[in-house]
Amino acid sequence: MVEAHVEYMGFKSVEDNREYNLRVRQGASAAQEFTIVISNSAFLSKLVRYQDGPDLCFHKLQRALAAAATEPMPARLRVTDADLDDYRALHAPKAPTRRAKPQQPPPEA
Repeated sequence: MVEAHVEYMGFKSVEDNREYNLRVRQGASAAQEFTIVISNSAFLSKLVRYQDGPDLCFHKLQRALAAAATEPMPARLRVTDADLDDYRALHAPKAPTRRAKPQQPPPEA
């Protein structure tokens, strides 16, 4: 399996969406360009932060490339509510781990 190199090419705001452009190179084959679309409402309702948009798109594209190993993949993908849920779960803050208190020796009588 050939490793894919993904390059973030930027974004543009179009109508009610943000369109993120990514370029993928796999081995010696020609580069492919993909557009990942995130609805502005996802940002405005705080389902995802603006600064997380490129990372969310990278994860969406990565999963799509893995799933499309045997068939062609569309050049335009839309981030769904399920994608947003998966991304939030993946990046949720970890619960702090509590260390056990050291055992106190029994009081001497």
